[in-house]
Amino acid sequence: VMESYAAEACRTVAAQLSEAIGFQAVSQSALDTLTEILIKYIEEVGFQSHSLAELAGRTQDNLLDLKSALQDVGTTLPELYLFMQRNELRYAKAEIRFPVSRPPRPRERFGQEEAAELPPHI
Repeated sequence: VMESYAAEACRTVAAQLSEAIGFQAVSQSALDTLTEILIKYIEEVGFQSHSLAELAGRTQDNLLDLKSALQDVGTTLPELYLFMQRNELRYAKAEIRFPVSRPPRPRERFGQEEAAELPPHI
């Protein structure tokens, strides 16, 4: 469930990024490819950031780990910030709801199932 939500959010972001840099339309296959690239990029930055935290003897990443991880993949926080400002990107709004709610299962009461099978004198 989380994977589908994250994929839909990345798909929305990929479409917004395409629009922000000047594309008026994007084919389905191109959007799928851009979505996969975005997911891999986020995974790589997360992996690098976590690895740097572990090298420093910590279990949780911090901003310095993220900054170093972004530099490892070829960008910086100021560059990302400038890109966001220049292109006026808004937060992505995926069209799916999270968490996915399921209808509740009816709960059987203790002995309810066995009562039908018991002899009438009990």
